[in-house]
Amino acid sequence: MVAEFRLVRAHTRIMHPLILLGLILVAGIFAGLGALVLRLTPWPGLRWSSLLWFVFSGFVGAGVYTLAYVAIFADATGALSTTTHLVFLLVGIPIVGSLVGWLGAGAATLISQRIQR
Repeated sequence: MVAEFRLVRAHTRIMHPLILLGLILVAGIFAGLGALVLRLTPWPGLRWSSLLWFVFSGFVGAGVYTLAYVAIFADATGALSTTTHLVFLLVGIPIVGSLVGWLGAGAATLISQRIQR
């Protein structure tokens, strides 16, 4: 029995580079949505901290929405069976992400105000 060693870049075992690129693009999209939403709403306002919490909360909200939607509407293989299901998933992701992102930014603002008292 001969042991075989292969040189594999560390990041390829953790995450495929295209997935990483997709996550960076989605973070940019949520940052743009966050800047728009936080600029239009008087509270919590557009600050770096609220924007970072918006993006983080938006990722979490979009992920949970996607998992719940696929669990409800996908077939046994995990595929969405109709175009309507796919469209509602893709339309719902930025809506839910923006709502949860705004709530996360607001919660972070309330917590920081409470700590500073």
